[in-house]
Amino acid sequence: MNFTLPILQSILANHIDGAVIYKIKDKLHSKGNTVAEQMIYCIHQALARFSQIYGFEYNMTISKRFLEELLCKDQILSEDVLLGILKEIVDLEFGKDELNEWFRLVELTIAEEQLDVLRDYILLQNTKNRQIRAVYPQILTAKPPLPPEEYLDRAESEMILESLNVSKKLVLVNGIGGIGKSTVCRRIFHEISETENRPLAWIVYNDKDLLDDMKKQLFYPKDGKDWEKRFTQFIEQDIDERAIIFIDNVNVTEEEETYLSKLSNAKCSIVCTSRIEKFLHYEIVPIPYFDDEKCIELFYKYYKLEYDEKRIQNIITRAGRHTLVIEILGKIGNAENYSLEELENKLIQEGFDLEGIASVENKEDTLVGHLSRTFNFKKLTDIQKEILYCMAILPVQWIPADLKNWLGLSNSYNIVYLVKHAWFEQREKKYYMHPVVKEVVKRGIQIPKDAVLRLLKGIGDEIVYKDNPDVDKAKLFLSFAEAILDVLSDEKDLVISEVSYHIAVLYSQFGDYDQAKKYIRHCINIEEDGHHSESLLAEAYEHQGYIFYYNYEDAQAEQSYLKSYQVWKKLKNQKHIAALEGNLALLYQGMWTEDKDSANKKNIYLLKARKFQYKSMQRFEHIFKGKLHSNMASAYNNMAVISYSLKEYETAVSYYRKAETIRIRLADKISPGDMSVTYKGLCDSFYEMACECKNSRQKILRYKLALTYLNNAIKIREEEIKKGNQKWEVRQLQEMYVKIEREILSLMEEDKGQARGIFEKNE
Repeated sequence: MNFTLPILQSILANHIDGAVIYKIKDKLHSKGNTVAEQMIYCIHQALARFSQIYGFEYNMTISKRFLEELLCKDQILSEDVLLGILKEIVDLEFGKDELNEWFRLVELTIAEEQLDVLRDYILLQNTKNRQIRAVYPQILTAKPPLPPEEYLDRAESEMILESLNVSKKLVLVNGIGGIGKSTVCRRIFHEISETENRPLAWIVYNDKDLLDDMKKQLFYPKDGKDWEKRFTQFIEQDIDERAIIFIDNVNVTEEEETYLSKLSNAKCSIVCTSRIEKFLHYEIVPIPYFDDEKCIELFYKYYKLEYDEKRIQNIITRAGRHTLVIEILGKIGNAENYSLEELENKLIQEGFDLEGIASVENKEDTLVGHLSRTFNFKKLTDIQKEILYCMAILPVQWIPADLKNWLGLSNSYNIVYLVKHAWFEQREKKYYMHPVVKEVVKRGIQIPKDAVLRLLKGIGDEIVYKDNPDVDKAKLFLSFAEAILDVLSDEKDLVISEVSYHIAVLYSQFGDYDQAKKYIRHCINIEEDGHHSESLLAEAYEHQGYIFYYNYEDAQAEQSYLKSYQVWKKLKNQKHIAALEGNLALLYQGMWTEDKDSANKKNIYLLKARKFQYKSMQRFEHIFKGKLHSNMASAYNNMAVISYSLKEYETAVSYYRKAETIRIRLADKISPGDMSVTYKGLCDSFYEMACECKNSRQKILRYKLALTYLNNAIKIREEEIKKGNQKWEVRQLQEMYVKIEREILSLMEEDKGQARGIFEKNE
């Protein structure tokens, strides 16, 4: 590789038009939430890694024009574009290996930095132009935490690596809970990520649904009805065969978790950690106990008070040479200032003796039982007990600081005390409780239901509906809420029904209507029995109708909407009544669309739709009394849609223009996508009016009006997509634009032909 210039101070001159240089230093360390911001961040981070590997410096300065040109590319991170970016910013001569490393680093950055907006935008482009390979991570997850500094190397690491590097693709890392299976695999993950160019994933199994865990945790497209089919094809055919997927804590059999069998067909390597002793097709790498020397070394990583070889040998023997137990005893002994004699006597008094128990099942139960007597529950305060129990019922993963107040960890004294006494770990404002310790806590602590409800309410507040939720964070809190609801499955409290409602709404946003149905039904059952809140019941009926509507279950949607309608009328809530009338109008219009070949059903459903939409529109006009409001614009827009369906195109245009006027004046308070919908409706209406028109000039005029509104709709959607809003379709609109242009040109050619004919005839 020949380095010609180590530094370029700016992009080449042909990209600098005399306008302001787009200074991005303030954006280099911020991911941002638009395509442009995340692309800048990604390129900077990837270049930083690239420059460290090949020993050069660079200055990240991009002209505004160059950035805008990049965003107009059909594939903004295709290999050709990435190569162009690299050549513009760094003046080097590249070989094939260096280019492959550059492409890899960009993929790695998108994955590890979780640049979701950029990744989704690339995916959107990829669906439009499949022949060009977009560079985006098809696999990789968040990295698992590194093992603690006290980690002691195990020979089994080499056995696992050897299995992966020879012919075996499936490895089962087996051993008793707390023996160090996950720690070994986490260390392997980090070693490979630092030394080898191969995709890695770390999946934490949460005892319910492996496929769902993979969907939530992998950086792989999560949308679409055929997701499972596409994902299975990806795992079996398309994934890089050098990839390794680690699945932690798979303590179920293949009969209990059926997707394990499907993974035996994976093209890549699969490594599972489990207490189960055998999986079909998997090579077993057992994790045994440490020898005495390593056990003593581990104990003294945590215990700092004295050394007595005979007593420490006795303690290790009673601990059964179990790594987790040795760690816990070392921490407790140090925190309580026990001498080794006091610690040994305490174990003897409690009958603590794990030596010689061979059965995994017996050992698991005995381990939890022994530790239940070893931890000092009596010294815990009530708030500490609440903290521990709440952490124990949450999923097995690192708990973020966002839950600190709801968990009762706002007092740093509690954190220090509980960490020192081995109840859980703290690292970088995150908290982790070992699965074995969770079982100890659940067996030894009972707390008031109110404490769990407070935690649930706090988590519920985090998942309240937002227009554009942080998907990864929302799904994390969703898993917390579901775990708590499992514990409270027999309870019927207002907090439970409220959180169930929020979960249902969130699942609806993610397009998982089966889960949404489950939780909205749970909310409705509680409210129908408990009568805590009639307004919540009305909202739950309404959202159930919404779920049915988007799941094409029209009869059930109608039933749910009407139930909600009756409750809102009883409560005399005019805004909700008006909104429900609008929803019913949309439902009936949709029911007509499904059966529009039937004249009778057309009359029934469209007339019902117009009736309810007219009521909704009048009610909103009365509520707002001429004041501008987005709901008023939606009512006019929906009335326009119904008029369009009734082929009353001029009426549709008048209502669309009323909606347009409000939305233009409320531009900073409404979604740009709503404006796009209105423009598309105006386009459709003028297009149909043009099709019906006999006069050629009038026809062309209406086509041009349709084209103007369509162009407005396209511009809005393209801008929204660049900002990270992936829900808007633009390709069909672009195709329609070309179609209308051709029809205008054809009509103009006809007019010219007719004019020539008349002229020739006159001559």
